[in-house]
Amino acid sequence: QSRDLLAKRPRVTRIATRSGSHKRLVIVGDLHGQLPDLLTIFLENGFPSGQGTQYLINGDLVDRGPHGVEIATLLLAYKLLYPETIHINRGNHETSTISAQYGFMSEVMQKYNSTHIFGLFCQVF
Repeated sequence: QSRDLLAKRPRVTRIATRSGSHKRLVIVGDLHGQLPDLLTIFLENGFPSGQGTQYLINGDLVDRGPHGVEIATLLLAYKLLYPETIHINRGNHETSTISAQYGFMSEVMQKYNSTHIFGLFCQVF
């Protein structure tokens, strides 16, 4: 579902701030697998919902840190639940070549022992 939803979205994200029920826009970038950083951002600014804070995630979700799978999965789940609240731009680490080189493929293999799962993430990215 994530792949299908993101495939329908435009390459450039245009966001209207202070419109409707959203209170503000928080821009997040370069999480690099650091789940505690993402959770701190949510704790300080509010967890995604249909109202409240909008989030623009500027890529580099994976690689380097130990929780790229969890970050990608959590953000994609929020994107499916609240498509107008979570906006995800792909970074250079969300490509198969870079994520294979810098650790995301190894993380997926360690957690799932499956190149198929890695391939699915790459399709979504």
